[in-house]
Amino acid sequence: MGYHVTTDQLIARFESEAAVAHLTDASFDSADTDVLNAIINESEGFVYSYLARRYKTPVITVGDPQLEYVLEGIVLDIAQYRLLARGNNITDAKQQVYDHALKWCEGVADGSIPLPAEAQPDPTEVRSPVASWGSGDFDEDNDSTNRRIFTRDSLSNL
Repeated sequence: MGYHVTTDQLIARFESEAAVAHLTDASFDSADTDVLNAIINESEGFVYSYLARRYKTPVITVGDPQLEYVLEGIVLDIAQYRLLARGNNITDAKQQVYDHALKWCEGVADGSIPLPAEAQPDPTEVRSPVASWGSGDFDEDNDSTNRRIFTRDSLSNL
């Protein structure tokens, strides 16, 4: 079971549990909860792959119902799409809902859409590839700025 969504919430998005059972390849009238849990976990992981660019994940929503409802809705939209895709039953309306959820995830990731939270979740640390690997701007003749162990000079005799 995921952090934000339950199998019952996903089933409630369909006309009947029998319709969901058909999509989970269950041979009886109740849905295969293992399949539903896998889809929910995959969908939450998908959303978190975007949120992790800007926030620590999993995002804790306890005490913030507004943020919880938004994450539930986005995860459910994606999970429903994935479940419908198992049976090739994606309508234009469901495709638009999925596309909207994807656009929201991208907006949160790039910072153009802030999470609706009373207290903002913890941001991730700024990670600059140039800062971690260096800019290449150093003076080889000045030992105080050159902290490289392996240099052209030290490796030239090997």
